[in-house]
Amino acid sequence: MGAIDKAFEDFCREPQIAQSLRIAKLPLAIAYCAFIAGEAVCREGWNGRGQCIRMQMPDANSKMTQPYVFIRTMQGDLIPWLASQADLLAIDWRFYEDPANF
Repeated sequence: MGAIDKAFEDFCREPQIAQSLRIAKLPLAIAYCAFIAGEAVCREGWNGRGQCIRMQMPDANSKMTQPYVFIRTMQGDLIPWLASQADLLAIDWRFYEDPANF
């Protein structure tokens, strides 16, 4: 992890900043803070309740060698996620508030 990544991670973990981000509607670039902290995020504009995304960090048992993002679908399936243009430009990202179901 580079110095800029480490500084960004430290910034995102500050309690006051983390609380402010939790209640806001965010652009994806800022919601990335949630990924760094191991949180899940979702969009208000998504059709299905319970849809959310999270970053997975590979471990010794993983076939993946780099971090990747996956989505929890309305049916509860976990699959790789690829952002659409609308997702990239949206400003309605927020923290997923039901981590027990993810």
